Amino acid sequence: RRGFVAIGVDSRHMGERVDAARRAGNASYWEACRAAWSGSGGHHKFPFIWDTVWDLQRALDYLQARSDVDASRVGAVGISLGGMQVWRWAASQELRCVREM
Repeated sequence: RRGFVAIGVDSRHMGERVDAARRAGNASYWEACRAAWSGSGGHHKFPFIWDTVWDLQRALDYLQARSDVDASRVGAVGISLGGMQVWRWAASQELRCVREM
């Protein structure tokens, strides 16, 4: 059986993650976005890019827990900022393939 499982992850403070916060009127999320983009987020545990790298690790944990996923064949693709994030993620993981665009 040859199949694919794909997960699309929006970076923190980007895409649908921001849209969901906007719809919910989540002021603390907006403050975190502002602090991350301005570089003044000193109170954050991880630097801006590493926040999403942490999220990517959680996505890998999820995939590895699934019985229909061969964890030895996981790869990653990132475009622009996502490319920077997948290389950092791959540096700490055993991924079969990594490609930035």
